[in-house]
Amino acid sequence: MSISGRAMVRRLSSCTGWPYDIQSYARVAPALAQKGFRVIVPYLRGYGTTRFLSPETPRNGQPSAMAADIVHLMDALKIKQADIAGFDWGARTADIVAALWPERVKSLVSVSGYLISSQQIGAKPLPPQAELSWWYQFYFATERGQQGYSQNTHDFAKLIWRQASPGWKFSDSAFEKSAPGAG
Repeated sequence: MSISGRAMVRRLSSCTGWPYDIQSYARVAPALAQKGFRVIVPYLRGYGTTRFLSPETPRNGQPSAMAADIVHLMDALKIKQADIAGFDWGARTADIVAALWPERVKSLVSVSGYLISSQQIGAKPLPPQAELSWWYQFYFATERGQQGYSQNTHDFAKLIWRQASPGWKFSDSAFEKSAPGAG
C-alpha cells in the first residue's frame, strides 16, 4: 500500500488493475496530495505483497471480495467516506464499493473496466476479435496456463502491458518497479 499526503478531510483510495500495481499512481498520488488529498493506493487481493492473515480465509478473487477488502481497509483507517478511483480490476472494485456501499463513496472515477460484470453475460460469446484480446483468461484457467504463468510471470506481465497499451512506450525501469506486483 502507498499513502501520500496528510490526513485531511478528503481522502482518495485508488485501485489498480492486473498486471499493474501501485506504481501506476506514482506520479499522480503526490500531485493529488499537494492539492490536499490523502491518497491511499492499496494492492488488491492477490497482488503485490498482499497475504491472507488466516489460513481459513477463502481464497476468492471475485470483484465483490476485493470491494469488501477496500471497505475493511477504510474501516481500519477510520475513513467514513472517500473519493474512490480505479482502472481495470480496480475500476470494477471501485464500482462495486459505490454500488454496495454508496454512503462510503463521495465520488467515483472509473476507467477501463467500468462495468460490474455478470457471470451470465460473461458466459456469452463475443465477436472473434474481442475474444482474441482476452486470450489470457482462457489460458490461465488451464493447468498449462497456471504453470506457464508461474514460470514466466514477469514476461506475461510485460506482454499484457504491451497488448493493453500498444502506443505506450514505457521504460524498462518503469516496468521493473511494477513487475514484482504482477505475481
